[in-house]
Formats: sequence, C-alpha cells, structure tokens
Amino acid sequence: MTNQLQSFDKDVHLSSRLIIQNASVLTLDEKNNYYVNAIVIIENGRFKQILPHENDFKSTKNDQIIDATGKLLMPSFVDLHFHTAVAKVCFVLITL
Repeated sequence: MTNQLQSFDKDVHLSSRLIIQNASVLTLDEKNNYYVNAIVIIENGRFKQILPHENDFKSTKNDQIIDATGKLLMPSFVDLHFHTAVAKVCFVLITL
C-alpha cells in the first residue's frame, strides 16, 4: 500500500492548491490547537487555511486532493541539519 501523503504529484504547479482532507492537525501555535478530520489548504507552497471537517469546503478540478484519514499533520523542522563544531567557529567570529 502506497503512503498517500508521500504519493502526491510532484509535478503539480505551485499556482494550484493542495488540499489535505480528514487529517488530525496539531498546529503547535500559542494555543496548541488540535483539529480532528480537518481540511488543510496549501496555496503556492504555503499553508493558507485550516478548516474544521464540518465546513462546506468545495474543491476545484485543479486542486490536488490527499486523503489523510488516520494521519497526523503537524509542523516540521525544515533543514534542521546542523554541525555544532562549524557553528562554534562561526559564533566565535561574530561580534555581538
């Protein structure tokens, strides 16, 4: 079985929307909001909106839809690759 969250069309144009439906969403914002069966709208590669499942959301024919039933969606740490030895040298050279 293919993991649906990793099988989206990588050739989709950034001008189209990616819609993730039925996801459990942990926002990690200041209120630690948590949504069950939410709809997440991503436009131009950026998170645009999180809607409750009950919302009357209408997708268009150009939207790419991912069914995330049973999946958890949460922020990630992008490009967290870090070399502490290199960072130490960098911080020694910086005058604060």
